[in-house]
Amino acid sequence: MSLLNNDMKRKIKKAARIARIKPFYQEQRSSAFADRWALIEPELSLQDRSVLDIGCNIGQFTSKCADRGMFAIGIDAFEEVVARAVKVNRDRRNIAFGWCPLGPEIVDTLPQTDVTFCMSVHHYWSREHGEDVAWEMIARIAGKTGKLFFEPASSYVRYGDHQPEFLENDGPSIDDYVMRNFKRILTRGRSVKKLGVTASIRQEAFRQLYLVS
Repeated sequence: MSLLNNDMKRKIKKAARIARIKPFYQEQRSSAFADRWALIEPELSLQDRSVLDIGCNIGQFTSKCADRGMFAIGIDAFEEVVARAVKVNRDRRNIAFGWCPLGPEIVDTLPQTDVTFCMSVHHYWSREHGEDVAWEMIARIAGKTGKLFFEPASSYVRYGDHQPEFLENDGPSIDDYVMRNFKRILTRGRSVKKLGVTASIRQEAFRQLYLVS
């Protein structure tokens, strides 16, 4: 029954998005986009020529990178999201979007890029596959990119039954959780730093953004 309910919820959400009744996630959080990009852009250099945006939603970060002259690829697991990203970016150059599953099996097929975004995807992986698998996926992705921008959810509700080991909506606790796990999974020579905090929506007052380089 639970699987049926989840399937029905997905179909309803998809129909609402296509009909433009329900806004896409990046539209819901659009007021924070400028602040998020202001944290990211100073970390990009002229040597960063390619970017992979995992869980790209409607492609806000993908398009900003394309506007910088980077070859930008956005992928998402939801077909209506990708269709919207293609539509709103149809006049841009150096940009492409793909609809594909974002499970553990896809990680090894992803291309190597100078920059990768994992913005609002970690909690999906934790919810679907468990926390250990989610962090193992992050580790493999980090190994395929020069710079990884990472933004975890701060509210337990996002993680489903797999409650992460931090205090909900508590900045220092989330910092400790993220830094502890990156220290465990990153290879020698890699580093991680916190870039800042931006406003979020619904149960989350904020999200924190990190950079692995």
